Amino acid sequence: MLAKPLTKAEKQWIAALQAVLDACPSERLGVYTTGGCLLSFFDSKVNGDWTEKNYRAELDVAQELEASGADLHASVTFPFNVEGRAG
Repeated sequence: MLAKPLTKAEKQWIAALQAVLDACPSERLGVYTTGGCLLSFFDSKVNGDWTEKNYRAELDVAQELEASGADLHASVTFPFNVEGRAG
């Protein structure tokens, strides 16, 4: 079974979502997911500085962001699952 092409409404929604994302007023924001519908935000500059100094920490993402003080405790919930694959 092959996926059906996007509907006109779906294409418009995706374009509107991309426009909102492109309008982000900051270059410091990072986002991660541990699966499910939730995307959580962090300060990528704070986390980057911390990981340079603690490159052997070997923590998972959520633990690293708490330890670094980079977790912004903000999230968005998608109306569908956000799948992840290691590339």
